[in-house]
Amino acid sequence: MRFAFLIAPWIRTRLRNSESKGLPQNNLNKFLQFDVWHPAVAGWLFASMHSRGWLCHMFLTVLLICASLSACKNDHAGADTKGNTVGKKSEMLLLANGDQSPEVRIVVAEGALETPREAAVELQRLVEKATGRKWPISNSIGGEGIHVVVGPHPAAAEAGLRVEDLPPEGFRLRVKGRYIFLVGRDTKGSPWDLHWRRACQTGTLFAVVEFAREFLEARWVMPGNDGEVVAKLSKLEVPAGLDVQGAPRFLSRRITVDNTQRDGARWMRFNRLGWSQITAFGHNWYQTISPDKYGKEHPEWFALVDGVRQTHMRNGEYGGQLCTSNPEVVKKMAECAVENYKEIPEAFSLAENDGGSHCECLNCRALDVEEWHPGKPALADRLAVFANRVKETIGDRAPGMVLGYYGYHQGELPPVKTKLAPGIILGDVHNSYDLFYHQKEARAYQLRILKGWREQCAQVHLITYFHGMTWWSLPFSATDALTELIKTAAQYSSSQGVYLGMTYRHDAFGTQGNEYYLAAALMWDPRRSTESVLTEYYQAAYGPAAAPIKEYFEMIGKNYGAWARAQTKVAADECHDDSWVVPTYELIRRRCDELIQKAAAAAGGGDAALQKRVKIVAEGWEWTKFQTDTIKGIEEFKKDHSKENARRMLDILKRRQAFCEAHAAADNYAISVPEIKMTDEGRAFPIAPGEYEAVVSGAVKAIHVPLVQTAGNPEANLDALPWDKATVSDPFVKTLDGSACEIQTVARIMADERNLYVWIEAQEPHLDKLVHLVKQPDGDVWTDDVVEVFLDPTRLRKKYYHLLINPDGVMADFAHTGETTDRAWSSNCKVAAAQSKDRWSIKLSVPYGSMGLKGPPLPGDVWSVNFARSRHAADPEVNLAWSPTFGGFLKPQRFGELVFEVSGKGN
Repeated sequence: MRFAFLIAPWIRTRLRNSESKGLPQNNLNKFLQFDVWHPAVAGWLFASMHSRGWLCHMFLTVLLICASLSACKNDHAGADTKGNTVGKKSEMLLLANGDQSPEVRIVVAEGALETPREAAVELQRLVEKATGRKWPISNSIGGEGIHVVVGPHPAAAEAGLRVEDLPPEGFRLRVKGRYIFLVGRDTKGSPWDLHWRRACQTGTLFAVVEFAREFLEARWVMPGNDGEVVAKLSKLEVPAGLDVQGAPRFLSRRITVDNTQRDGARWMRFNRLGWSQITAFGHNWYQTISPDKYGKEHPEWFALVDGVRQTHMRNGEYGGQLCTSNPEVVKKMAECAVENYKEIPEAFSLAENDGGSHCECLNCRALDVEEWHPGKPALADRLAVFANRVKETIGDRAPGMVLGYYGYHQGELPPVKTKLAPGIILGDVHNSYDLFYHQKEARAYQLRILKGWREQCAQVHLITYFHGMTWWSLPFSATDALTELIKTAAQYSSSQGVYLGMTYRHDAFGTQGNEYYLAAALMWDPRRSTESVLTEYYQAAYGPAAAPIKEYFEMIGKNYGAWARAQTKVAADECHDDSWVVPTYELIRRRCDELIQKAAAAAGGGDAALQKRVKIVAEGWEWTKFQTDTIKGIEEFKKDHSKENARRMLDILKRRQAFCEAHAAADNYAISVPEIKMTDEGRAFPIAPGEYEAVVSGAVKAIHVPLVQTAGNPEANLDALPWDKATVSDPFVKTLDGSACEIQTVARIMADERNLYVWIEAQEPHLDKLVHLVKQPDGDVWTDDVVEVFLDPTRLRKKYYHLLINPDGVMADFAHTGETTDRAWSSNCKVAAAQSKDRWSIKLSVPYGSMGLKGPPLPGDVWSVNFARSRHAADPEVNLAWSPTFGGFLKPQRFGELVFEVSGKGN
């Protein structure tokens, strides 16, 4: 008897493992049939009657083993269940060689929803693709042959298949007599429309997908016809006792594939992505209670930061946070939710704005319980209190609507004292987990967050821009990290969804196809082993080239992991810099070249679709070499601004640009060109050719500055200076690429015996949108609209002085030397600020002595200088400079020159 109790759990464990590895279950199903274990029960009774203890124990052991196995069939709710294969061993023949094939008809109910109708068409298409035989589609049942009933139908109901009994998006495949039922839980709408509001449940389509996977060996490895792999069959059979059920583990399964394109939507559906619960809770405060709309009338509604209410947004949607402890803010947000309910009754977002700068008032701070990072509080409790209060204020005015927000940035840690009310969904954000996974401390911190939210909240959705926000569409294979993230979340019943951000637009299957496929499979059934999913992917996608492609991706993943583990500093930012690129790819460059060539040769004898799939991987690797060479070239140029290095960069950039242009189409799946452009712009990546062309040409912008005579104490009244004698600069240009800006900014410059004088005039048609919140000298002035002056009197570009002034004349000044910044340095400048109807201006005097000079410049002296402006009123924000830096402002090698002269003006 003890043996029975010991071995039964062991067998259940082995069964789970076999299921997770995708092993066949047919023999097990037959073993579970009643006619197998019925004799065991009879034998046990017989043994008991004859008082044969050993015989009794033996039969009881068998009985317990069978019971354990039977219980294990339904041990994993929400995943595929292949059981109840009742009947004989015979197979139902659907297609045979020669003329022996039976008549098969696809049946869809009259007036069926769009999903069953589309599912029937897909089944017809896939069967024809696999066998060459086209099954007709009908609304009626009758006659001889086999009927494949797709979707809810009276015949299915008579057979006991009720869609009402299925879970959301669930399905059932069942053979009964001469009928094959493919039935699922569907809702109204098109299965190919994956807009976050309109997406419908498509259980019947998932039933067809299961049938195609199981019996047609169909797989969908990338969007488009070339991504669909279906076996060529001369015989098609299904088990006569087939009875399979399936349902997703997560109610919401999303990957940022471009579902606006039909091919992208089809790939998502065939890989069983979708949602039965709306979870699109984006940053929303700027859309509901915007400081641009309410800031003047109700400044008290907005965050108090450094003693100032933040009544301006940054770049349209950053900053401008709310004072969530203010009862009027709670009331207003509840009103916004009720109003939104009229148009979107399903859901409303309470998510904070992006960009930090949260309220520091005493009432808000009183709700904070623990520290997030040194000097900054964790905001989870205050945000949870806010969400609960808004829901309570809404009351019964919006029945059925769910609220949601992010556990993000300062609010990422789970709350300590506050539990979210029922009906509030939390999206916990885990960006850059591919990096954190390899760093012990960061990984433990992320898992603490992931587990903590799920232990405290009833409804949690995992959100991750897995590789950070922007990463140039380069190849990764962080499959272990991806597995850990999804499978850990799946352990908690409160986990209801996964949102995986890969690219913003277009789809890089040539560099990430393995991760796309793995994520979709685990979102549906996290019990599956990563090894089995990836083996399935590589074999289906690349056939005879599977081995070298697999080695290629695994080598990249291993090399990236080695780099990540070698970092001594734990990453604290969700965005990678570019320091990982060269170490990840350059060391394995030769071997990757060999593997790509080997894969191409292996695929050479295959069909065109196979060759194309291998080709996009090869093109992804070609792009990787371009980007690696670009970063290496930039590093060389930083060390030596020679014409030779500049010419080399121009050649690299020309070829890089040509490659991107050739792969820019939405249906080109090798790389994501929009992602590349976003990364270039987001990191101010120095790829504009103007910088290198300027070095090759030797051209340097210059201003000839007059040395003028001034009387008395000119610093006392800057407006009274003889500005008509100053030299006027060329208009500032966009600093990223040197292109002109329609909103003009110019500088006027002159000098006397004691000071350099600068007057920067900034045209601004939207003065009401100026950001000038910083009031403290040497504060974070750079977060405001600001003009900047850079001065290097030595012209050595080793040390320069930096002045920043906002529209109120508040100034911060620093001295930069190499990699260090001296914040204690003071320019002793005098500043005068002014505004008129369409512009604001700053006049300032800079004494020579503050820069260590013993006297004024002499005629013929040359300084290295630049002038710049950050304009927040633009949408998007724009940075301008007199001498474009083709990147950030702090690039002294891109400064222009001041040439001092006794009199006269001109550039």
